[in-house]
Amino acid sequence: MQFTSSTVGSHFAVVLRNPARVLPTVSGPSRLDSYKKDYAILQNDDTLQNSNNPSMAQQPVDKRRVYLASRGVFTGDKAHIRKLKTVRKVVEQHKASLRTLIHDLGEEKTIEAVRDLLERRIFESELRAKTEFPELFHSSPSQEIQREASEIDAARSAAEAINEIASVEEAEADTDGEVGDATVVADMAGASNPTKPAILPSLYPIFIPYKAQHLILNEAQRLLEESCFEFLQKWLPSTLEQKGWECASSIELTKCTRVLARSAAGIPKEAFIDLGDTPLEQILFAANQLRHSAVHRLPNTARGVRDLCKSAVTLATTLGDNIRAIKLEEICHELDDKMETMKLNKNALEITATAGLEEIKRQREELDRREKEIVAQMVREDQENKVFMGVLLEESVDRILKEKPYANEVATEEREEQADENGSPPDAKGEPVKEKEREEASQRPQAKLRVAENLCVQSIAMTEEDPDPAPIEEDAYNEDTADAKQEHDTLKYSLLGPSLTKAGQDSVDQTKVSEIIYNASKGSKFFNREEEKDKILTQRINQILEKKRRLEKLDLSRELRAVDQLIVQLDASRDLTQHIVHVDCDAFYAAVEQLNRPELKDVPFAVGGGVLTTCNYVARKYGCRSGMAGFVAKKLCPELLLIPLSFDKYRAKAQEVREVLADYDPRFESASIDEAYLNITEYCREHGLSPEDAVQQMRDEIHEKTKITVSAGIAANAKLAKICSNMNKPNGQYILPSDRQAIMAFMRDLPTRKVNGVGRVLERELQEIGVNTCGDIYTHRHLLRQLFGEKTFEFLIRCYLGLGRTDIQPAEEYERKSVGTESTFRDMSDPVQLREKLRSTAEELEKDMRRAECKGRTLVLKVKLHTYEVFTRQVVTPRAIFLADDLFNYSLPILNKLQQEIPGMKLRLMGLRCTHLLSTKKPDTRAFFGLRSLRTESSGESTDSSSKRKASQALDGDESETGPMTTSTKDDTGDVKDALGSQVCDSRSGEGDNRRSHGKEIVPNPKRSSPEKEDDWWDCPICSRPQPTDERLFNDHIDLCLSRQAIRDTVQRESTQSPAPRPETPEAKRPKTVGDRRKKGRPSSSARPSGSADDPRQKRLFFG
Repeated sequence: MQFTSSTVGSHFAVVLRNPARVLPTVSGPSRLDSYKKDYAILQNDDTLQNSNNPSMAQQPVDKRRVYLASRGVFTGDKAHIRKLKTVRKVVEQHKASLRTLIHDLGEEKTIEAVRDLLERRIFESELRAKTEFPELFHSSPSQEIQREASEIDAARSAAEAINEIASVEEAEADTDGEVGDATVVADMAGASNPTKPAILPSLYPIFIPYKAQHLILNEAQRLLEESCFEFLQKWLPSTLEQKGWECASSIELTKCTRVLARSAAGIPKEAFIDLGDTPLEQILFAANQLRHSAVHRLPNTARGVRDLCKSAVTLATTLGDNIRAIKLEEICHELDDKMETMKLNKNALEITATAGLEEIKRQREELDRREKEIVAQMVREDQENKVFMGVLLEESVDRILKEKPYANEVATEEREEQADENGSPPDAKGEPVKEKEREEASQRPQAKLRVAENLCVQSIAMTEEDPDPAPIEEDAYNEDTADAKQEHDTLKYSLLGPSLTKAGQDSVDQTKVSEIIYNASKGSKFFNREEEKDKILTQRINQILEKKRRLEKLDLSRELRAVDQLIVQLDASRDLTQHIVHVDCDAFYAAVEQLNRPELKDVPFAVGGGVLTTCNYVARKYGCRSGMAGFVAKKLCPELLLIPLSFDKYRAKAQEVREVLADYDPRFESASIDEAYLNITEYCREHGLSPEDAVQQMRDEIHEKTKITVSAGIAANAKLAKICSNMNKPNGQYILPSDRQAIMAFMRDLPTRKVNGVGRVLERELQEIGVNTCGDIYTHRHLLRQLFGEKTFEFLIRCYLGLGRTDIQPAEEYERKSVGTESTFRDMSDPVQLREKLRSTAEELEKDMRRAECKGRTLVLKVKLHTYEVFTRQVVTPRAIFLADDLFNYSLPILNKLQQEIPGMKLRLMGLRCTHLLSTKKPDTRAFFGLRSLRTESSGESTDSSSKRKASQALDGDESETGPMTTSTKDDTGDVKDALGSQVCDSRSGEGDNRRSHGKEIVPNPKRSSPEKEDDWWDCPICSRPQPTDERLFNDHIDLCLSRQAIRDTVQRESTQSPAPRPETPEAKRPKTVGDRRKKGRPSSSARPSGSADDPRQKRLFFG
């Protein structure tokens, strides 16, 4: 299918030369209905085109129809199907939805077309589908022109509104300092012609800001230049040398595309991927348009920028650079999402502009009124001051002229006060005072008190307007007090720690406990850090609430429909066929200690020292919990008994529990030392038991064998099972029926904090917006994506639906991302001591990495200051390392740099971690050449230490018992185990490696008795046939395989004579038994005698 390039508005668009009727975007209740409508429209188009042009080739139309009809069927794992038999089976299963297509094309032809699309991987990537069938993903030219016209008209309206705002602000700029500066239009020359995108304001949603356009196009150009350089380096290396292009940065995209266009005839066709019917020159021309817009910084619309990026995706795909094609496609998706978001905000921007004009007008009227009042008040005060100064001047002049002492005046005033109201006041001699003197005496106090009288009048007037002015200050004081009280309440709740939801805390007065913790820690560095973090969280919550208020003013019906559609899709993926069990030992450490000391049954005691690892249920009634500082627990329960840790006993008892669990699910998953997940579906089916009876039987066996009690939760997935296991603690079980209505009712009233993954921070943020239970998530579903992001949004929707994982596998099968160790200690600032601590930490990390049999390319240093501030720095090493000397040498410069950045640095925690791990196990030739790996029973056992994971990192760390020293500490949860500063120090300082940093660890599942170890064989990387474990014979066989002539001679020799027992070509293998296993790696040459060369288990293996 041919393409042409045309410019619509101000941007470059790729359109069809002979476009068919464009399929509209269907938004219906289900994706299958959308596919059916698309297919019906496409069928009408094909019928019309075939009637108009009978000679038109049918094959492209058939594949387009087949893709639309079957893309809803071949999704997920089905998109990777390649076998004809499997394709036929899937088509037969969905024959109802493919009925029309099979009727028109026939079943065999439909299956062949679907298989062809599967082999070309069209269903796996939308990018490939867009390249193969571009007409399904582009609008018609007429629709593009209409859309551009509507965008320009709307932009003109927005520009007029902004110009109006600017004119009002400029008019008031001289007299109104509170309104603010006027809006500055960057391109004043284009104000007379608002139809050009170049002068449209960036505030309008359809147009991306000019600077952002430039950055996007430059990034796309850079990716294309790198892609072209790699293509030329592979197919035209002589051209690179001739042009002098030594690296990707020396290439100019336009020149490179011209070279490709001229040299296209000499390049093999297989070099260009998915070229289709589109001419290569047209694809290269689109890239030239992108470079022209990027270099000359031409302003463009959002749709134009997106189309240019799509042309870049097409070129990268054609050149076979899938990595950069995916990056460019991500840019296109981000542009699409941004455009959709800005379209939703279009009405809000117009309303905001109108509201801004009204607010400016209101402020102007208010300022005019205030100005008039101030001027009138100044005039009154000026007149009163003039009168008062005149009276004072008159009195002074009279006093000087009459030469009367001031004392006589005072005496006269006193006599006047003592005189009778109806009589004349006597003078000093008892004679009447003259009338003139009496009037003067009466005027003096009135003149002196005139200003006071005016102030009283003003006060009376203010009192009439507001009869009770005093409560204003009182209300302001009360408001500040309420805010401070709220801040302290949130801090007190945060200080309760992550173990608030553990069993045994329901009957405790948490308010009293939080008050004791608050008073005990007040003034410490830990308290100050927690208070600062609480204030930061409060500010973030205020931002969330402000954003929520803005969103509530917008039309979010589109978002609401999208969320409802996601809920329908997620609900359709619900799996109710499995019986998942979560088993959790009741106060495990305390229960083990109580076995040795039965007298502690009714005594409140805890395991741990400076920090409580766990406590029995008697102590929990006082408010004690894991992760709490020991002296704080003593204040809550003065008679609390502290017992030191004994990890050997805990490991031994945990192994006894695991042996019972393995009988019910050999592939159970250890979440920590005292909890595990099991899938008992097969066990219940084989033994004819209900899940409830099977779990009760398992708990009875555990109690009978170990003398400790466990609690269990039974549900359809791991998330629900974890929640249910905490419902009937201790020594109980809770089953949630595998029914959708029961699950929805259970989750509706469940507090969000009960869900694993919802901690103190997210709980408080949800409570502030009105989400207290999982049922409230549905009410606010249209706001969650914008407020919390995509990941948290989908997590909350899954919580509302009660969805979780059903795949249970041993913990050692999880891929390890990093290996690290860290420890806390008393405040340390001496550089020598810090280096010694870094050296010991590196040595501990080397031990861990040797046990894990890996090395890392990235080294991370983590430190915590005495103020509880956490800093992490990392460095990429030139090679993978694991030795203590290398770890120390590469981390020491990081520590020195931190000491320079933070003068007087004082630490209380230090840790090292390696990421980007590489295995140090003996290399397997099968894995090196891309063959599938060989797993053995012994391979799992050899990774005992490397398979250890903390429960907080594995699944549900917020609910697990906290060990005395963990290998990872999250900064946002507040270091509870380090509570109250230097009182808690490193509890490992006198102990061996067996209790170094694993408070709760994960060990491999107990293995059942395996058959006798069989002879070892090595697999040839060329022919994949097992060979005897003799290095000389193995090397000879590889040389033989590498020689093609020798291979042909061997084949001819095998065809002409019966095969002799040779080590290179052993006889066909016997049928494999259940106990057959092959060990990975290459053992010593003495493991098997050279004479025993025949392999009775030989089989043919394939690459892939």
